[in-house]
Amino acid sequence: MELIAKISKGSRMDQVYIPKYRSGFSIGSYVVIKPLETEKTAEKLFFYNVKDIEPLKLGIVKAILGIIDKN
Repeated sequence: MELIAKISKGSRMDQVYIPKYRSGFSIGSYVVIKPLETEKTAEKLFFYNVKDIEPLKLGIVKAILGIIDKN
């Protein structure tokens, strides 16, 4: 069984709420919490003293940044 829940901010600890009536998870059982793979939002690049940049150059910059993020 798999449940998707949102983390809420608590006073001392952050909390994950799950439905009270669920099958498969009994009270006191251990679970694994891991983030879902989310799609990255488009990055806004800023250039100093450049009004416009060609799409080819912009694509090269984004490809290089993608390789750096992956490694």
